[in-house]
Amino acid sequence: MLQLSQSSLHNANCPQLAAWTHARAPFSGGSPLITSRPSLRPKSRFWNRAMTSATYTVDKEQATQTTPPETMPKVTPEMLDWNKQWYPVHAVTDLDPNKPHPVTLLGKDIVLWSSKGEWKAFVDLCPHRKVPLSEGRVHDGTLECAYHGWEFDGSGKLVVIPQVGHSDKQAEQKACNNNRACVSAFPTQVQQGLVWVWADCSPQAYIESTMQGPALSPEYGRFEGKDWAWTYEHYVRDVPGSFEFWMENMMDQSHVAYSHSGVAGNRHFQDDAELFQYVGVDKRNEPQDGFEFSYKVNFGNALNAQKVEFRPPALCRFSSDFSKKSGFSLWIYAVPTSNNSTRLIINAGLSPKAFGASVPSQAKSPISAAKTAAVRAFSKSKPRWQSHMQLSGVSDGDIVFLHRQSSYAKQHSAGRPMQNYFLPSSSDRGVSAWYEWLINRGDKGPRYEGNTEPALFRNGMGVLDRKAMLDRTNHVRNCSSCTKALKQVQTGQEIAQVASVASALGTAYYLGQGTDLVSFPVAATLLLAAALLVAKRKLQDLEKRFGFLDWQHSEH
Repeated sequence: MLQLSQSSLHNANCPQLAAWTHARAPFSGGSPLITSRPSLRPKSRFWNRAMTSATYTVDKEQATQTTPPETMPKVTPEMLDWNKQWYPVHAVTDLDPNKPHPVTLLGKDIVLWSSKGEWKAFVDLCPHRKVPLSEGRVHDGTLECAYHGWEFDGSGKLVVIPQVGHSDKQAEQKACNNNRACVSAFPTQVQQGLVWVWADCSPQAYIESTMQGPALSPEYGRFEGKDWAWTYEHYVRDVPGSFEFWMENMMDQSHVAYSHSGVAGNRHFQDDAELFQYVGVDKRNEPQDGFEFSYKVNFGNALNAQKVEFRPPALCRFSSDFSKKSGFSLWIYAVPTSNNSTRLIINAGLSPKAFGASVPSQAKSPISAAKTAAVRAFSKSKPRWQSHMQLSGVSDGDIVFLHRQSSYAKQHSAGRPMQNYFLPSSSDRGVSAWYEWLINRGDKGPRYEGNTEPALFRNGMGVLDRKAMLDRTNHVRNCSSCTKALKQVQTGQEIAQVASVASALGTAYYLGQGTDLVSFPVAATLLLAAALLVAKRKLQDLEKRFGFLDWQHSEH
């Protein structure tokens, strides 16, 4: 549900909310009703109707009935408007409601914050002196700018100016009611554990955002049920490389055995690395519906059918037959943050059959049900940060490739990278399908505002740094599970250090008392000290996995 409160909609001083208030019909229960949509055609819903193949051309027979061939107009297919879309920007479980959080979307700096339990998204700029509101504070349902203490309510309206209100409340109220004093707000909603932001904050945004829903994954409901045996939830990481190339990367599953060898594939298994059969692509009428293609891959010495679907603006879904041993689903949101960087949000699940158990609804005997329950219990015992560690390893395998590919395209491709590709294999058909959609239906990709250089990944000289590219701390600081685990690992090292010193002192004490070197007290304290030092070393190695690991393909 859109996070629109009735009180915020009466703020006529902010243009976008004034436009919404003027256009809306009376509503109750927090759900707005639109009575007239003359120019805002609802987007189609793939999940609500069957899709047909798109031709992207005009029916020539029909056109010639009304227009002579020599004057027949050229019809331009409808293009996706990248700004008028819902994008997931963060996992709710990793957001602290007591402080603001900066995010970037299509080059726009945005601040997320919680107002009375509802997540809000503002332009990250205080109207007073143009400083970032994400450096501010959250208290009593308002967002305070930390520079001068100005406070804004959940609608973006300025409500407190300490420098004025201290001496003249009437003057403060007058200043707060000025149109220039409010902050532009983006529509938001929370779905499937993610905060979604509508990428437009124009006066019409609150109306248009109600006309279509976000691209949700139908598999997410299985997380809440008991179908999955193994899950990976809400891995969020900012990576160098443009959105177009990360999506291209996902359309090519033949790279997994090589780029992710030893983590999510194995280049030494010939069938896994080479057997890949393209089946076909399903084009769809509306740009909002994206496309889907099918292929077959080798799994357990048998061909297994799998599907890849792109749903604009950012969702890529991989799925296979859930009833089979190879049943799995992986869905990745590649969120375009800047011209050269992308935010990945990854979820995945494996069927219990991958572990020799049954789907709960198909367990026909007590033994089968017990086996399924044991597999699920084992899955639940695996901490979230551990699965995130594996996903960090997977994304490490692609990062350098995608950065260099993006850089090359900027210099040589002029928006059409395929003109420089050589694609002789059927495994590249997904890449071709992606660029066909992007050029013919996606207007050649998103447009970005502001600074398009990913400062996040550059060193002090402005040069893209390998360590910065592969450093996992940009995921860790955005993940509550990994942040907590890292602190525990660091605390464990300190405890091991203190305990090993204490054990060594104990050994010295016993020896000082004349105790024999091979006696039990001396041997026990020596062994304990050694074990603690080994444990500390292991924890130090684990800590490195939360930071920079220089992924070298030649070593895998």
